Amino acid sequence: MTPTTAQSLYRTWRSRTFSEVVGQGHITQTLRNAVRAHAVGHAYLLTGPRGTGKTSTARILARAVNCLQPREGEPCNECAPCRSILQNRCLDIVEIDAASNNSVDDMRDLRDKVNFAPAEVKRKVYIVDECHMLSTSAFNALLKTLEEPPAHVLFLLATTDVHKVPATITSRCQRLDFRIISADDIVDRLAYVCAQEGMQAERSALEIIAQQATGSLRDALSLLEQVRAYNDARIGVAEVEDALGLARRETLARLADSIVGGDPGAALALIGDLAAAGTDMRQYAKQLVQYWRDLLLLRVGSAGASGRPHGAGPGDPAMAALAARLTPVDITAVLKAILQPDYSGRRSASAQWQLELAVVEAGARFAPGETRPADAARTDAARVAASASAPAPAVAVAASRAQSVTPREASAGAAPVQEASRATMPAAPTPAPAATPVVEAASHDPLEAIRTPISELPTGVAIARTPVETLWETGRAEALAPPAAPAPVLTPAPAQRDGVDGTDGADGADGADGADGADGADGADLQNARRLWALVRQHEAVRDKRRLNAVLDGSCIPGGLDGDCFVLLFDARDTRSKFMQDQVMAQQNRAAIEEALRAVAGRAVTLRCDTLRQPSSPAGDRAPKTDPFVDEAARRLRAIHMDRT
Repeated sequence: MTPTTAQSLYRTWRSRTFSEVVGQGHITQTLRNAVRAHAVGHAYLLTGPRGTGKTSTARILARAVNCLQPREGEPCNECAPCRSILQNRCLDIVEIDAASNNSVDDMRDLRDKVNFAPAEVKRKVYIVDECHMLSTSAFNALLKTLEEPPAHVLFLLATTDVHKVPATITSRCQRLDFRIISADDIVDRLAYVCAQEGMQAERSALEIIAQQATGSLRDALSLLEQVRAYNDARIGVAEVEDALGLARRETLARLADSIVGGDPGAALALIGDLAAAGTDMRQYAKQLVQYWRDLLLLRVGSAGASGRPHGAGPGDPAMAALAARLTPVDITAVLKAILQPDYSGRRSASAQWQLELAVVEAGARFAPGETRPADAARTDAARVAASASAPAPAVAVAASRAQSVTPREASAGAAPVQEASRATMPAAPTPAPAATPVVEAASHDPLEAIRTPISELPTGVAIARTPVETLWETGRAEALAPPAAPAPVLTPAPAQRDGVDGTDGADGADGADGADGADGADGADLQNARRLWALVRQHEAVRDKRRLNAVLDGSCIPGGLDGDCFVLLFDARDTRSKFMQDQVMAQQNRAAIEEALRAVAGRAVTLRCDTLRQPSSPAGDRAPKTDPFVDEAARRLRAIHMDRT
């Protein structure tokens, strides 16, 4: 007896008409109408994943255009041309594997033969499979022929990677995109094949095969044939899992219980037993991801929309009970932990080690004593509520119009300016009770807490007499960081501010430009300006702009109000200062900040950017330090320039 090879199921049950093509109704309807109206084009580009029916559709179309008795656009498969094409005897239907015939010489040979008239049928058809494998020269050689072929020629190009096909080729073809076949369509087709082949198969078993096929009907038929070879009497879930090397569903449920129970020891022991039994850890990781995805779908109530869990329906009581114990945040955290490793093992440790690490990390959030996200949120809310009643730190912030700095103030360092001045200067007369700052309780509405003080601010930028170094050490740390909750607002009562701007104030103040006379009012004004800016940063118009916040963080500080203009100060020593100001004053960014200012302050406030410069040092001060590296580089550049000139 001559040995023979059995024909595979995907070849035996290859679609022979457009109506038998599974899951591609948008394409079959288009081609059927074109055949019926005798309006078939000269070239078609069939694209899509593997196993979705591209080559089968091309062969059906080749028979349909040459059929002597077409039926509503379908080939009859009974006439001589149809039988000849089905039996691969027709010389006018040429199939080319572009993966192995991808040279320019192959396309030149095709270009020379395309002009010959067909010998047996009406139209000569060229089916070029995996056309993206053609070389650039081969595509160029085919270009003119594809654009204006003879009337008797039809080109059918098929590819799984359409992005590699040149646009000059794509524009000369009618593109038909094949979609991934749904699991339900695959299961229905598998059930039909089992019925025709006399196989008894459970639908749940066919669902597992469809999930493993990942949208490819050819893969699903190959897997079905593999399972039939393992046990052709009856195909159930256990037979499919054993034949395909899948882990049992019970192990997935046990591992999930170990993760949720915060028992990493039991989870690692289970993974070790599976590895010892020869389970493919890469495949098991995929099953575990699918299992937790099913849990997520059950938890949010949409499991039936995206497919059934592995080996069970959406009504599985064990899975439903586990899903009810978890929140969507918990499930997504576990999914992220499992999906993070690279289980291929090409660039990292073995798949078993990767899976063990991912499972331990996923179970850490369920360990006893671990703070859950909901508990953490409640703790943060309590912390914010407690901080709302705490007084804000008194930090003086400087503005751009500071003209001079006294040595006594420069020695204050990072300490608050007001405290330093009081410790070093002579005692000033006791101020009137009306000049004492009044602490007002913070309102529940942060906007209401700031509107009243800001409306009472005097015109002119509030100025604190602080060196630039002290400003950037204290102001950047606290003025730029938005507080968790609005702090109590310091509202100064009206007071006579003698001695400001260096005029003769009460008791002379030792020629200190009257700084003590302005300490209380200016400090309160600047605190209000800083709180105003913090609320502006929290406003939705500014908070959601990532690029704008990246520019504002660490590059500027609030200076205060100058009439109806809010001033932002940038450090002149920063080489990025000019660029940062341009970014802030861009049309969209400026509009967002002014919108937030208007909402917080309760009136229209414009924005202005100023540069904060280091005041000139008084006579006798030490000259600023220079960088030796910069000096040496400048000296060498000047020497090179002099040599060239």
